[in-house]
Amino acid sequence: MEHSTRLAHISEDGTRTQTVYDHLAGTARLAGSFAAPFGAQSEAEFAAWLHDVGKYSDAFQLRLKGGPKVDHSTAGAQEAWVRQHLHTAFAVAGHHSGLPDGGSPADDPGDATLYGRSKKPVDPYDGWQEVTLPASTPPAWACADPLSLAFFTRMLYSCLVDADFIDTETFMDGKAAPRGSGTDIAALRDIVSAQAQRYLSAESPSPVSVQRNTVLRACLEKGAHGPQGLYTLTVPTGGGKTFASLAFALEHAAAQKMKRVIYVIPYMSIIDQTAAVFSGLLGAENVLADFSNAEYKTVEQDDLTPAQYRQMLASGGAVLRVALRQPQQPLPQAPQHRRQRHHLRRGADPPGRLSCPLRQRHRPAHPALPLHGRPLHGHPACP
Repeated sequence: MEHSTRLAHISEDGTRTQTVYDHLAGTARLAGSFAAPFGAQSEAEFAAWLHDVGKYSDAFQLRLKGGPKVDHSTAGAQEAWVRQHLHTAFAVAGHHSGLPDGGSPADDPGDATLYGRSKKPVDPYDGWQEVTLPASTPPAWACADPLSLAFFTRMLYSCLVDADFIDTETFMDGKAAPRGSGTDIAALRDIVSAQAQRYLSAESPSPVSVQRNTVLRACLEKGAHGPQGLYTLTVPTGGGKTFASLAFALEHAAAQKMKRVIYVIPYMSIIDQTAAVFSGLLGAENVLADFSNAEYKTVEQDDLTPAQYRQMLASGGAVLRVALRQPQQPLPQAPQHRRQRHHLRRGADPPGRLSCPLRQRHRPAHPALPLHGRPLHGHPACP
């Protein structure tokens, strides 16, 4: 079948083009692979096939030639809405601007809520009929309760946004995006384990050294043999918790067949120091320092410079991510941040210590933590 020549992207030098159909297809392949670990491959593919159908419009084709900005997300959200895939409608509506509020049936077409956008007039996008939408139903776990459905919506959104960014990056750069090139978890575990044994064999009689090695042994033991779940590590400053927690994370990730380690730090003052320590031990190619609240990550995609856009796209092939997240913002809505959430499904986050004030500020994130840890795959679809 010959597909439409409607374009989704033009390369920076103007010599290459990507059709809307090819972009939708590439995004669907990626999004489906990202969602497969939590049983939502077909739903992610469904969302991806809809996310940019608004680009079939004449208005968007004019935008590619320097015309005014165009809302190309609402069209796909409306297609999901009329098919009663509300979680997909949320994800598609927000894949550039961030997840919208649901709103209420009384909202007007000019409101930014999902209800409002469901009524918003959009430019005709008739060419999208060349798309064949896959059959799709959310997995059963997503329908268990309102929290699970909200969490599923955010996971679906993450898969869609990450896939959209990567497919765009691949086209714009003219080559495959650099993903999955890091050393595997087992090999990194062996590096840290060897260093741990050097620390333990050089044991000093000083009380501090004795306590450090006690902590390290406990982390190695729990990481290798403890069940998958949530752990805490309470160690004072100078107790060796940075290395011990990394040792736990890599032991646990290897034992539980996880793909990566996400080391989240609430303060910018120590992120460089921690990333430097990990890079020196594991190799810079395996560590990604992600300053999640960098100001350019809150800018609309169309307003980014090419260099900022490439940096924002770079989720990288790193196996270990050192991330900055302000504790009062545990569940950010912006696509530049949300695209990372689905990676947590197969990642180990080292245990840490929270002061009482920080515990209060982290409280909005607590209900979501068990959902990251429990099995979400292999379940039947929602009834």
